[in-house]
Amino acid sequence: MVNHNLISQAFALALLLFTIGMLSSDRVQASETLKVGIMVGKLTNTTSTSNKEKLCVLNALTDEVSASRRNVEFTFVSNDRTAHGSALAAQSLVDQGVDIALLPLVSHEAEIAARILNQHDIAFVTSATAKSVIEDPSMGLSIMPSNKHQIKLLSDYYLSHYSTKTAHVLIDNSRQYSKQSALAFIKQLTAHSEPIKFKKYDYSMSNADDIVGALPNNAVVFAPLYNPNIAVLYNAMKDSGKSFTILGTDSVGARKEFFQTIGTTSPNINLYFVKNWDGIPKSDNRSTLNSISNTFCSQNQATFLTTYTYDLFNFLIAGYDSKPQPSPKDLIESLKQLKFETVMDGEPLTFDAAGYSKKPLYLFSVQDNRVRYLSKLTD
Repeated sequence: MVNHNLISQAFALALLLFTIGMLSSDRVQASETLKVGIMVGKLTNTTSTSNKEKLCVLNALTDEVSASRRNVEFTFVSNDRTAHGSALAAQSLVDQGVDIALLPLVSHEAEIAARILNQHDIAFVTSATAKSVIEDPSMGLSIMPSNKHQIKLLSDYYLSHYSTKTAHVLIDNSRQYSKQSALAFIKQLTAHSEPIKFKKYDYSMSNADDIVGALPNNAVVFAPLYNPNIAVLYNAMKDSGKSFTILGTDSVGARKEFFQTIGTTSPNINLYFVKNWDGIPKSDNRSTLNSISNTFCSQNQATFLTTYTYDLFNFLIAGYDSKPQPSPKDLIESLKQLKFETVMDGEPLTFDAAGYSKKPLYLFSVQDNRVRYLSKLTD
């Protein structure tokens, strides 16, 4: 006699196992979709120029990828350009279950976001340069060089051009960046086989004239300062009638507001500083970037922000394409090995042990009321 109860139970069990199998299959398929979180200052491009330039590129690229494939999803969050906002935005990405985050942010915004993301096993790729941003290089990368790498290249330049001179180092104690950069520069000089003499000065805009008065004529000054501090220093030097050489970090910038403050340049002041880009798009993808800049960003040419945003996004997508369905650590490792050629440098990205790019920097000078490109700095 057929036991209908046993048949019913067996059928029910088979149905249950089939259902579980289908659910498991759905989870596998869902896991094959890379969920990318993107953190920006604001979600509209009508705010700051920097936010607009990043968003116009990101919107164009995410639309293109979303239309051409189904295995990548994007979620945008805003941090209101504050560290507190970054913490809230990072938690939002955690709650939404992203696999990896793009952080095209400055260091003080990226640091807290990176920490929260890593605590929840979410990897990230960023443009930040402070060493404190990447605590675990197996879970994060930066396409920019660390501040430490920048100081190393600047100290090498100093040693090759001014090794017989005392280094006069200005420190803005209100800025952590300035303090860390100055101390790192001094450390590089004193570690040299023939240590360089140096003098330290606590700098502020209120004592700029006093410091310049104490500096000898033809002094070489290392000044890791932001605007308007660097412009105020320049004017104090110009008014002194003495000659000086200033060596600055990428914080100098020498943008429009700098020239508005100094008025005209002086032939007695040689100001040198570094940038992460020489202003010329490179690699085979430069035409695509220029097209995006013209079409979506209303710009005749690419800017630093549109260029590094383009590189940051495409770097991540290329890494995922090279190894689909990876774990966060697998994806970061895949990105490290990718040798992705950037539009910014036209060279493959390589990384140091801390997870920061070993890309070149570019030396500029302020002369004849404009900024001039001089040379590329590499290890």
